Amino acid sequence: MLSLALKASLAVAFCAGMALAAIAPASAAPDAYYVEGTKLYAKGDLKRAAAMFQMSLKYNPTNADVLYYSAVTHQRLGDLKRAKFYYENVVRVAPSTQPAIMATDALKVLM
Repeated sequence: MLSLALKASLAVAFCAGMALAAIAPASAAPDAYYVEGTKLYAKGDLKRAAAMFQMSLKYNPTNADVLYYSAVTHQRLGDLKRAKFYYENVVRVAPSTQPAIMATDALKVLM
């Protein structure tokens, strides 16, 4: 038979675990949107990829990889104004990263 203190501890642990489980999908969402976006991009489904990257950016607007993929996706869609916007944001928010270096090269071509 479990003691009252042990039952209380188990109840608290169970509630804490349930709370973490409820939070996990939301905190994992940006990565899930990014991963799904890259899969759609690789398949050539650029409109849906752009939508996934946009959802990811709602959670983390300074993610250099997502900003870069958004730029490339919009460039391939022919929306050069939006592509330039995302390339410029990559350079602004993460200037010393590989995506920023590639964005700088892409901006030279777009100008």
